[in-house]
Amino acid sequence: MLPVTPVAYGRRRNLDGTIDSICRKCFVTVATARREAGLHRAERSHTCDPNVLEYWNRAMESGEER
Repeated sequence: MLPVTPVAYGRRRNLDGTIDSICRKCFVTVATARREAGLHRAERSHTCDPNVLEYWNRAMESGEER
């Protein structure tokens, strides 16, 4: 059995028919396109912003302490 690698991007279909690609690490909408094929280039070039990652890390830490 092959190991399962996590999917780096989630997809969301919008009411207008476009599709959003959302980074599962930093939760940023990386791109919006009419077809999924139009999302691949943006996903390949996406780099998470360290400030955004720090924000989410702090948010997760503070949520665990409650």
